[in-house]
Amino acid sequence: MKQEIEKFEVLDRFGHKTGKVLTRGANLEEDSYMGIVTIIVVNKEGEILITKRHPNKTPGLMWEVTGGGIKAYETPLEAAIRELREETGIFSESLKFIQLRSLINDIFYCYQYIVFLDKDYTLKLGIDEVIDYKFLTPNDFFKFITTPQFISYIGERILDVKDEIMVLIKEEGRA
Repeated sequence: MKQEIEKFEVLDRFGHKTGKVLTRGANLEEDSYMGIVTIIVVNKEGEILITKRHPNKTPGLMWEVTGGGIKAYETPLEAAIRELREETGIFSESLKFIQLRSLINDIFYCYQYIVFLDKDYTLKLGIDEVIDYKFLTPNDFFKFITTPQFISYIGERILDVKDEIMVLIKEEGRA
């Protein structure tokens, strides 16, 4: 089976599309960014989902939250919905994605979302994406994302919006 060549729209420092499209791995020009999404998934008990990366992914066998690149001609929300489905099998028209603060670094413009599961889901892990998962209480989650087992740059992005996450979990009555 032929592997699809992933294409991504280049964003400016404000997260706006520039009209340029690159393939995965291509070099970005200065002041150009690849759009990515990070999704914080909260179950009915208020626990947060983490997943363990497939060993063939870089960095393999590390823990993270659901997320990935925004493909060309895809909105950040469409990417978040697609990534959640690809990595966990979770999909429902009734799920509400709440956008958190967006963050920027040297090459990524990251849209961060939180989604509250509306029921218990049986996770169907993406065969080439994820090999394990677990739900952690918010306290355990925020401790775990600072350990060497969790991808540090993802953990740093999440810590930047920790207060927003905690407020939303409380507002949803899941704390």
